[in-house]
Amino acid sequence: MDFTIGGSPLEVRMTDGEGYTERYYNITTNSSGAMTSCNCEYRDTQDDFSGTETLTMRYDSGNRLLELTATEEETDEGIVYSYRTTFAFTWNGNDITRIVVTDFESEGDYIEDEFVQELTYEYGSNPETNNGIVYAGFVIDLDFMQYAGLFGRTTAHIPVSMAETTTHNSTPREYTVSVDKDGQGRITALYENGSLVETYYYSDTLGQLDAAPALSKATRAQGLRGLHKRLLRHRR
Repeated sequence: MDFTIGGSPLEVRMTDGEGYTERYYNITTNSSGAMTSCNCEYRDTQDDFSGTETLTMRYDSGNRLLELTATEEETDEGIVYSYRTTFAFTWNGNDITRIVVTDFESEGDYIEDEFVQELTYEYGSNPETNNGIVYAGFVIDLDFMQYAGLFGRTTAHIPVSMAETTTHNSTPREYTVSVDKDGQGRITALYENGSLVETYYYSDTLGQLDAAPALSKATRAQGLRGLHKRLLRHRR
């Protein structure tokens, strides 16, 4: 993903280089610089879809994200279709221990779908320090916004494992988590169950990107269609 953060008023732009773009605008922030609300406009020229979401965020006094809600409405032939995803965060000190995601879709007065996903995290007795780029399995492809502090504080440590349950599967799916770090202690790769899921490059290491093995763009772009479609894992 390529991105820019800046401007006056502040905007965030992101593209995957293959026709998908996102723009975050009308951004409001708290005194620590974390976003409290914004609009997100997304567009895919290849698959021919687009939309606009409204995002709201709530933090505690330590700038830890407690709740993020993304809402979207569209009207077709007089029927209003509504989408809402709420991420609720539980913290222990400066580490996230639980995230509950509620994904809600309705067609007019009819509730079409409500899907709940819960992730819990364990950190073990000697967890790796987080340099601020990993957000305990939070929203895919927005790591750079977390690293920039736009979602408040990130976890102090990297979890060693996480377990997931969903509306359709109450038996936990368990994942081990590990990372690679460079000589400066910065995270360069994230693994789940031993499989590479993210690589990270910094301003002084971007030259390595062209020589890197192709971390599946399909994996990284999977699920892109605005924030309310980016659940932490595959929905079903």
